[in-house]
Amino acid sequence: MAAVGLLCLVVVLPGCMLRDAYRQMGEMEGGCIIAGTVEGEHTSEGPIVVAVVESGERMLGSTLHTVDHFVLNQPGRWIFGLVPGQYRLLVFQSQDGSLAYQPTDPLLVYPDDGPIDCPAGKRFDDQVLHLDQARSPNVDRLLTLDRGRQSLDDDPNLVGSLGQLTAYGTVLDIADPRFAARIARDSQWRPLDFVLNGYMGIYFLEEYDPGRVPVLFVHGMNGSPSVFVDLLAGLDRERFQAWFYYYPSGLSPSDLADHLANTMLELELRHEVGTLHVVAHSMGGLLARAFLLRREERGSVASVGVFVPLSAPWGGHDAAGRAVDSSPIVLPVWRDMAPGSQFIEGLFHPDPAGSAPAEKHLLFSYQPDGYVRFGQADDGVITLASLLRQEAQASAISIFGFNTTHSGILSKPSAIERVHAILEATADQSPGN
Repeated sequence: MAAVGLLCLVVVLPGCMLRDAYRQMGEMEGGCIIAGTVEGEHTSEGPIVVAVVESGERMLGSTLHTVDHFVLNQPGRWIFGLVPGQYRLLVFQSQDGSLAYQPTDPLLVYPDDGPIDCPAGKRFDDQVLHLDQARSPNVDRLLTLDRGRQSLDDDPNLVGSLGQLTAYGTVLDIADPRFAARIARDSQWRPLDFVLNGYMGIYFLEEYDPGRVPVLFVHGMNGSPSVFVDLLAGLDRERFQAWFYYYPSGLSPSDLADHLANTMLELELRHEVGTLHVVAHSMGGLLARAFLLRREERGSVASVGVFVPLSAPWGGHDAAGRAVDSSPIVLPVWRDMAPGSQFIEGLFHPDPAGSAPAEKHLLFSYQPDGYVRFGQADDGVITLASLLRQEAQASAISIFGFNTTHSGILSKPSAIERVHAILEATADQSPGN
């Protein structure tokens, strides 16, 4: 699937795909963004929750039904993607760590002089919430932090935010129809449809088990959780539990890394996760690397034991660069995946405070013997120069190559055995460590 998605960039795209992409990009501009920072002294009393409510809700003395909420482990940046409307923000520190508002928790209502009017296409990017100004306002009922994801089934028109459309640990079988190849492939050209259908987010195969370490799997372009079915077959399910990040391929990997970091932080806090591992394929490896950097910047809860990228294009893809230069419609993913892009270079030149310290084991693929290609050596999709970028090798504690294709590494027995061996070597790590 990754091969199809990347190779299609070098040919003339069908008009229907371009029209779909153009329409989707335009419709994504129809929402509103409210973003900013939480500032002030942070104590060890618990995580910070920023919630957004429609202005029609009474601010005090009644149940407050939130449209969405954002969890922080320390003061920092937050963001909401919303349908146009009028909103107020609430910030409180969950002193018992439950993420549920208690009447004794200090609460800040913002703005205090009226709602934020957020029309279509508007972005409010500089809202500052001062944690030290929060007070205990004697709210006599609990704040309701249910995002109302069930509204997708009841009435899609009730959906009001990206959070409501995101899966936070939804339990599904790996063969669920939403992971079908057609849906994953179409997500490059119709990413908004993918999001509005509620496909995006983190999925579990079973209910969370505190006795097993989560392994987060991140697919590549035009992929889905189903691409990892062979890797799952030999996973020690008594020690590990599989989590999957499912996302639309047309969106920016940089933005997706933010979304993944936000979603994972909430799950880590809710389940008190101490340790997790990350396995990612192709473009998912870059997304996962960015995700690890975001975690370092934001002070996440769990530690990451090992990071295993499989055939990740660390130097980008030339076809993405050509698409940026020549296509009448430029998808966000192409811009980020172009060689030399700000996203690509940022993976290797993070801020001094962010170093993504997880043990990285670099696994890559190369074309089978007897396969004749002209030009640079590659694995059928990505050049070896990109797969083996010097900075990527320098940050890895082990490097293994496999005689297979770009997608074949996901089913290559020797590659699967290597991934399992890397995970098994973390025997001294447990969910609470």
